[in-house]
Amino acid sequence: MTFSLADAPLGISWRIGDSGEFKETGFLDTIDPRTRRRMPNPSIELPNDAPAGVIQVRYVDPTGDMKGPFPIKFDPDAALINSHRKLLDMTSTSWLAFGGYSGPLVYYSQILSYRCAVREMRIGIDTTTPSQIVKLPPCNPKDPSAMPENYQPYLKILPTTKMVSVELTYQDGSVSEIKSFKRQ
Repeated sequence: MTFSLADAPLGISWRIGDSGEFKETGFLDTIDPRTRRRMPNPSIELPNDAPAGVIQVRYVDPTGDMKGPFPIKFDPDAALINSHRKLLDMTSTSWLAFGGYSGPLVYYSQILSYRCAVREMRIGIDTTTPSQIVKLPPCNPKDPSAMPENYQPYLKILPTTKMVSVELTYQDGSVSEIKSFKRQ
């Protein structure tokens, strides 16, 4: 989880729920040009089994005053889907890769790694219209990026294949731009 604050904080702390000690996020190895001090880490990592709930966040503003706590609703399923969607959007030029030693293959490991955000994947071989559905294994929230045993993250293609297109339908029903990948 990453916090965005309007102020340039001098420190950030958080806790789950309405009671208990606040934990400091620590600092990054970079100087915030607004405060000329080490930048507080704006991110925290929660365990895979973190329950839904409320995260309380507070921070020290540039004048030294404590602000907050501010409640942030946390839904682990939604957070997982959102993070995988962002990663897919940021890496869309790497969704497919070509390879293979005993025959030409098209790999979709990138999509497989972030499949929790994907409802359906379609590809098109030598066409810009992806019409073939590729069945992805279900999302495992306990280990979301792991590749299941005995699952092959590739398709065999003909040696004459020049390009493959791909389109994703996300969990929220939105559809990605069609991406085309040329084989070298």
